[in-house]
Amino acid sequence: MSYSKDIFVCSEFSGLEQNLVLARRYCCFVLDTDEDGNPFAPHLVYPQFLDDDNEEDRAKGIKLGIDRLFRCIEMWVFVKNGVLTDGMTQEIL
Repeated sequence: MSYSKDIFVCSEFSGLEQNLVLARRYCCFVLDTDEDGNPFAPHLVYPQFLDDDNEEDRAKGIKLGIDRLFRCIEMWVFVKNGVLTDGMTQEIL
């Protein structure tokens, strides 16, 4: 099996562990739904070494995520409670 299609997972982070749990589930959903899909959720990666509470680090993380988005074939947007966060809006636009 080849995971050749990079899929950007856009979902809420807001620094909350519960949103990271959801992001992991969304990535699993991509794997289960698209046999070629290779999910990428930036908020599962960049907060490991960038501080989301630091404005400069947060901006850097969003920029790195958007740079990676341009390498992805698709974006899957997962909305919780019908709300797009500021970070999600930046990724979508």
